Amino acid sequence: MEDQEKTIIKIADVAEFEYQTEQFFKQVVPHFQGSNRENILNYLIAELGDNIKQHSQSKKAVLDFSPRNQELADLIISDGGIGIGSSFRKAGLDVNDQEAIKLALRGRSTKKEGNRGWGLRTVAAIVLKLKASLEISSGNARAIVEANKPIFMKVPNRKGTTISLVLPKKIEIPDKIFYDILEGEK
Repeated sequence: MEDQEKTIIKIADVAEFEYQTEQFFKQVVPHFQGSNRENILNYLIAELGDNIKQHSQSKKAVLDFSPRNQELADLIISDGGIGIGSSFRKAGLDVNDQEAIKLALRGRSTKKEGNRGWGLRTVAAIVLKLKASLEISSGNARAIVEANKPIFMKVPNRKGTTISLVLPKKIEIPDKIFYDILEGEK
């Protein structure tokens, strides 16, 4: 099946975020195969969207889907908010942008005590299970997560956060393993 259809949704008002991410999800799912592709894609899109709503202080976001070829597709979610590092600093942690991304990938949250903060940690675990890749750019830091070991680098400073996923079009994680990942087990 040859599909080169690109889908971009620009969200101009965070109040419409839930509706817009749902529309994006509906447009993206048919491009993938796998018995539980809907659960996997729904989690990835919803979690990354929730991070924008809860942490970025941005009123705008862009959701972008682009087929790369017959096997791979790019899923990019970005905002023009304060960035991961600023979110951690606002929560009282004295960290630079790279350290903040590391903390987020380990499951640390900027939410009040007692709230689980495994969003990016869980997204990374799912991406690794799919043998896919994840790139996080925020502030002056970038992390590339592939094959279990993130690579960090300093980059020119930018506003907001961009999460880029390169996913196989055939996505399959057995339900038991998928739900174990969601519960914090690998």
